[in-house]
Amino acid sequence: MRGQRWSLVASLGCLLVLGWRLVPVLEPAARAQDAPADEGPGGIDKRDCGQCHAGFGASGHVPPALKGCYACHPPTDEPASGFHVPLAPASDATCKGCHPIEQPAYPHLPYMGGMCTSCHDPHSTDKKGPYLKGATEDEPCVGCHGRKDDHLYTHTAVKLGKCYGCHDPHGSEQAHLLKGDSPAAACADCHPDEASTDKKVTHMPAAGGMCLFCHAPHGSDQEWNLVKPGGEVCKGCHPAKDDRPQVHAAVKLGQCGECHNPHGSDHDRKLYTDPIDGTCFRCHYDDVTGRAQAHPPVAAGRCTICHDPHGSTQPQNLYTTVNLTCGGCHPDQYRPEAKVRHGAVVAYGCTACHDPHGSDAPSFLLRASITGTCTRCHEGYDDGYHVTTGAAGSGHPTGGKKDPTRPGRELSCTSCHDPHGGDHPKLWYRASRRIELCRECHSAL
Repeated sequence: MRGQRWSLVASLGCLLVLGWRLVPVLEPAARAQDAPADEGPGGIDKRDCGQCHAGFGASGHVPPALKGCYACHPPTDEPASGFHVPLAPASDATCKGCHPIEQPAYPHLPYMGGMCTSCHDPHSTDKKGPYLKGATEDEPCVGCHGRKDDHLYTHTAVKLGKCYGCHDPHGSEQAHLLKGDSPAAACADCHPDEASTDKKVTHMPAAGGMCLFCHAPHGSDQEWNLVKPGGEVCKGCHPAKDDRPQVHAAVKLGQCGECHNPHGSDHDRKLYTDPIDGTCFRCHYDDVTGRAQAHPPVAAGRCTICHDPHGSTQPQNLYTTVNLTCGGCHPDQYRPEAKVRHGAVVAYGCTACHDPHGSDAPSFLLRASITGTCTRCHEGYDDGYHVTTGAAGSGHPTGGKKDPTRPGRELSCTSCHDPHGGDHPKLWYRASRRIELCRECHSAL
């Protein structure tokens, strides 16, 4: 039998077909076909490499599985020595015979240097992937490039040891051995929504495939693997917004992404919603829905008509003072030139009496009635005795009766007083003396 030339079938035993791979069931493990009959010490057949090199070829590597050791280690003309049939050492040319080497723009050094076995085990391995060496899939990479999973936030691919999820280990037309036909293509494979350019407004770095302008590809100590804290990343291109006396809390915390989608959006300024109130109400309590009246800008969801979303020199991030903000749309009620001005308006602005977002009371008042709003500061004046001072009988009515000078309205404080300002004493509408004001309704006086 030793002198008989073994056939391929006798050498292999049988093959178990799994997908595209041929997993050999060899007994013995590998046979050096076409080797001359040669008996070594102890009667060992020198053609049977598996007698000493147990396990070689058991991984399913096609050349040793189908052709035996000679597929990569061809015999030489040198005389046999000891146990070994003379075999030429494997080299990069051996791998190229089955795996032609291309010339990518950015080749991996071991690949171009023919150092295939620095990453691959040509005989057998228990690891997933193309016969990689090491206990884990990323061990061949870590051996040269060091570990990349020592960050507070680690890219999932790195955490799983899937270096080749983003990188082509042999070479690429992109820098950093990235896969795909553009720098962002590797990112888009797993992050298609963020890489999409089909949105109405696309952030310029995202549109240009410059993912690494904002993100660290392996990991970072910042959430979302940002190269810097969120606000600092944005400041790299956008002017700082946190240098004002009143700063929006999201801006102060560097959380630009709470309002803006950093990759792109179908709404202006890359906001998450349109109108903007949907974005604002993600953090701010919706104090409008369900009220009898909503201020028209609020009802339209246009919070930024009054408020600067980044910050301001004014409280509540208003663009200017309360009175100037309101006066921009309500010039008849804003009267800075009046000889007599309402103290509350001067000291606190329009919001001393009105809710700027909405109310269940008329004219967006803070209380259910005009008189009720006035008596928040002018306590006790709702009995009307301040009108009838020195006269017998009850006080002047301040509600519950029709106003003879204003059809369709009830008597209230504003029947006599202009709450916004005027040119007459005590904010009276048209009279300089009390009796003149009274005669507008009581002509017999």
